[in-house]
Amino acid sequence: MNVGISTSVMQRGKSGVGQYILSLVKALLRECSSVHLILFVLEEDLPLFEFARGRAKLVPVPEQFRPPVKDILWHQMNLPSLARAHALDLLHVPSYRRMLWPRPCALVATIHDLAPFRVAEKYDRARMLYGRLVARRLAHRQDEIIAVS
Repeated sequence: MNVGISTSVMQRGKSGVGQYILSLVKALLRECSSVHLILFVLEEDLPLFEFARGRAKLVPVPEQFRPPVKDILWHQMNLPSLARAHALDLLHVPSYRRMLWPRPCALVATIHDLAPFRVAEKYDRARMLYGRLVARRLAHRQDEIIAVS
């Protein structure tokens, strides 16, 4: 089974989401011998995945897509084509703001913070709007959702 993971939201491994992604990759490599991992990694984050070299395919993503808006667009416009090119059976996107609208394969998303969906004025208006309207519609297009908060 070919499983892809988008790692662009890991903030150079210095966030809880970053630690989640690193732990998930390590666990999959350790526990799932039938899974072939394809990791989509921003170029400057590649050293963080050195432990996976030779056991997972590392697909570099140009640094120009690190800024959040560009990263969101990359997920919608570039990642679906990459998923098809790598014959993914499943794609995991560990961020509610990067969930895919196109469905190139089965989709799993992780939502780390449910506050934008329930807590009024928790974040700025744009983030709240995205969380309450856009992300809600995108969530319905995923095959599975993991909520860790």
